[in-house]
Amino acid sequence: MTPAILIVNKPSKSVETYRNFLAGKGYRVFTSPTLVEADILLNKTPCSLAFISSDLLDGMESSILRTMKNRRMDCKFVLMATNFDIDMYVEVLNGSIFHEYLVAPPTLAL
Repeated sequence: MTPAILIVNKPSKSVETYRNFLAGKGYRVFTSPTLVEADILLNKTPCSLAFISSDLLDGMESSILRTMKNRRMDCKFVLMATNFDIDMYVEVLNGSIFHEYLVAPPTLAL
């Protein structure tokens, strides 16, 4: 089965660009505009990777994130930010639920 990727971010042109790029590489790609919808989707559809926008977070250890991670231990969570934040980066490295920190480029050339 082809690996599935979830992108959790507010709808935007960049989300569509990422979706189209990843789908073009052969991945099944799902998008969700909220953490609540992402939790519902992850409960129904196993994903190998979840990119989660830092813009949607109240904090690094929110209960909805913890629930998502506990339900899908096999899914790698990547925090996707638009700007580098050293404090957030250190928190990710020090054992938050995220496996990686990514500063997303503003555009993606296909």
